[in-house]
Amino acid sequence: MRRITQKDDLGCGIACVAMLAGRSYAEVRRRMFPKGWVEATRAPDLRKHLELYGCLVDARRLKPLPKQKHYTKLSCDAILKVWPRNDGSWHWVVWDSSRRRVLDPAEPRFVNYRVTRYRAFPRLISFDST
Repeated sequence: MRRITQKDDLGCGIACVAMLAGRSYAEVRRRMFPKGWVEATRAPDLRKHLELYGCLVDARRLKPLPKQKHYTKLSCDAILKVWPRNDGSWHWVVWDSSRRRVLDPAEPRFVNYRVTRYRAFPRLISFDST
């Protein structure tokens, strides 16, 4: 999976969808925000657009990460909801299970990830051509 950086302040969700779907940031941005302005993305937004690109999502809701389990133990790709700052804002990153690393769309990348929830992608279906 290729790391894609966000081009907008609130574009981390766009970049995560682009990474998992194998698409460009610009293409996903146009599809998610056709009116042009980017807003914060919520978990249902990510799920909807990943499914439109043919990604199989394992659950309708984000799953809490159990305290005794670390995200590095996830055996499949996932979007992680993280709190990188102390101001209460959240950020989306991708867990690339094959490379065993976090792909952070932010520049500069955050260092300490407090992961609280995730959405896993046990496998990917073939992508549509749109």
